[in-house]
Amino acid sequence: MLERARSMGLELERKPAEGVVVTGYYQLTPLGNTEETFEGLLQGKSGIRSFDVGNNRTSIAGPVNFNPDDYFSKKEQTTMPRIAAMCIVGAREAC
Repeated sequence: MLERARSMGLELERKPAEGVVVTGYYQLTPLGNTEETFEGLLQGKSGIRSFDVGNNRTSIAGPVNFNPDDYFSKKEQTTMPRIAAMCIVGAREAC
């Protein structure tokens, strides 16, 4: 990669990879949040079930119970997709 960059007139330098430290974790799954998921997995539950998904080619899904109203104002929700809200809540909860 360095040679290709140099051939394009770019200067890159080798830097050691920085370490990553995991300080917590959070799960939002069809079984519930982190504690509920762990208990459900120990009991052999799946969370995947028959589900009416409209005219899609599948009839199974793993819906999650997430309500952005519990975490964000209506104004904040107008600028963020639901999946982004889920990611932000997950990051906050994992700390």
